[in-house]
Amino acid sequence: MRPSDVDYGNLLAFRSGLRRFLRWSESAARDAGLNPAVHQLLLTVRGCGIPEGPRIGEVAQYLVVRHHTAVEVINRAEKDGLVRRVRDEHDSRAVRIQLTPEGLARLDDLTGQHLDELRRLSPTFSRIWQGLDDQ
Repeated sequence: MRPSDVDYGNLLAFRSGLRRFLRWSESAARDAGLNPAVHQLLLTVRGCGIPEGPRIGEVAQYLVVRHHTAVEVINRAEKDGLVRRVRDEHDSRAVRIQLTPEGLARLDDLTGQHLDELRRLSPTFSRIWQGLDDQ
């Protein structure tokens, strides 16, 4: 089945919207004094759903980077007082990453901005999703 003109338009709108959101997000992080990769790290630690914090390998998966790159981002955030490394209680070889109070405060501020931006974009993305459901 060949894609329709509407399919091409929806795909363009979706990809353009994602790129605009990511560019906006990176700019918001920089305006808040954070490297965008550090912002993504903070979001990973808070949003991954692991109460004791993710391991470095899990951070790498969420950031979609190699292990050594995740370590570099963690080092930068730790140096800035935004995260800390903690030994896993059950496996002393494993290290968990946790937010510091400063890291959480910085993330809270940025997350509010991001949720507002997503609410602003919601009508556009809703039309795209609905277009996919209609087919």
